[in-house]
Amino acid sequence: MSSRDETPRKAVDADVPAVAVMLAEAFEDYPWTRWIVDAADHRARLEALQRLAIERLAMPDGEVWLIGPTRDVHSAAVWVSPDAPVPAAVIEDVSRRSAVLGGTHYQRAVDAERAITALRPRTPHYLLGAVGTLPTRRRLGLAEAVLRPVLARASEQGVDAYLETSTESNLAFYSRLGFKALWHETLHGGGPQVCGMVRSRPWDGAPKGGCVAPVLTDRPLATSA
Repeated sequence: MSSRDETPRKAVDADVPAVAVMLAEAFEDYPWTRWIVDAADHRARLEALQRLAIERLAMPDGEVWLIGPTRDVHSAAVWVSPDAPVPAAVIEDVSRRSAVLGGTHYQRAVDAERAITALRPRTPHYLLGAVGTLPTRRRLGLAEAVLRPVLARASEQGVDAYLETSTESNLAFYSRLGFKALWHETLHGGGPQVCGMVRSRPWDGAPKGGCVAPVLTDRPLATSA
């Protein structure tokens, strides 16, 4: 891949199918998606869910940044912008279609999202919906590069960035980018551990004192049974 191909660029509509395919591969064994998406035809369900979220939420009310050509995306970050007004009809449509795609695990997704939403910051923030890199392209700095455009803008605007992650290995990575743990819990009923992290403004590019990747605990995050 040339240096030009390694430069992050903002996605256009033609990129969406390839971004969805890449993210489905990147998240195939991720604890969160394994918990909320039916194991039957798991990869296909993930691809369809990613495409649904990108087409209906991120492209109209946020932005997607990627690295790689249109048909060969290597890394991508999906963001929702601060105070993005999502019409009620869109939310209803996404929920209805997600119920089919989530299969037998859909109620888990509903319960988990309800519980986690209550823990998210109330102040305006850029919400990182997903960032993923092809397994064969990991540890090359692509994820950090694809996150940088929105993180830089958030710093310039004095706006927080926020994310959630379900793997302990991600905590150190996000901490290096200036994120700090806001909360960490375990989903009720045997679900994965989840950590909410926030990158507060302003940020000068260096980790602050106390910016340490936390050890996830086993405290249950209550959801409706």
